[in-house]
Amino acid sequence: MPKYKYSVIRFVPSPVRGEFVNLGVIVGSDATDEWAIDIVGRKNRAANLADSDILPTVTAELERLRLRFPNGDDEHASDISEEWLHVMAVESRNVIQYSTPQSVVAEDAAMALEKLWNLFIFEQERQKRESLTKHMIRTQYLRSLQQNQLTQDHYKTKAKLNTSHSSTSIDVAVHNGVAKRLTQCWSFQVKNTESVLNEVKAWAWTMRDLRRNGGAIRAGLREIGVPKDVELSVVYASPVDTVEDEFTSEAKDVFSDSDVDAEAVPMEKLQADANHAASLLAD
Repeated sequence: MPKYKYSVIRFVPSPVRGEFVNLGVIVGSDATDEWAIDIVGRKNRAANLADSDILPTVTAELERLRLRFPNGDDEHASDISEEWLHVMAVESRNVIQYSTPQSVVAEDAAMALEKLWNLFIFEQERQKRESLTKHMIRTQYLRSLQQNQLTQDHYKTKAKLNTSHSSTSIDVAVHNGVAKRLTQCWSFQVKNTESVLNEVKAWAWTMRDLRRNGGAIRAGLREIGVPKDVELSVVYASPVDTVEDEFTSEAKDVFSDSDVDAEAVPMEKLQADANHAASLLAD
């Protein structure tokens, strides 16, 4: 199983007294590209240790920290890494501190977070989160590729695709020196499905240019050619509600656009799509 690094977020109202309360957990791995954070909602124990005017500031700071991590609506967390976590732990000396990063083994980051929450957070039970995020889907897809004995020599994640007139980030590119299949992941189990639709439209604009002119992916010093007839797939999680809203329906129409020519793959068929992508390397 993968190994993750974690740090416990602590509220230390008076370093002199040495009293602290655990308010959350950060866990992740550079190797699996998974990062997660969870913070307690009610801060009853913290309120017993601190002056009432401190907690609003602490709450605001923790919310800013939470927003740096991938969630259901976006995943702008490029600065989150094991090195970043180490620096946070070393430099934190104020009322919010971070424990020295340690290792934990788990099936994925979500399971690691659940395990650590039960170990370190005594104030309240963790709220269950059932919704899938784009980040979770991509992680599951990569794990499925690895089950087919693919290594990082055979795929590239969050790859920058350049075409004649555009560029975009590709979630997973399977290649053997030449791209065989490009896969994009989206979740519609989010509050703002209109923002997902806008991302889909921007991606599709580049895919249409790819279909006309081909493109290339940069992998370190290497350039991986992407032919204009490369296979495209979109792995998506449908809304939790059975009735789709207008933005989700329109996004699915974009997937099937003849100028894009991408295969729409529901989560239930993720493993089959990964198996097919792996099989292309044998051709």
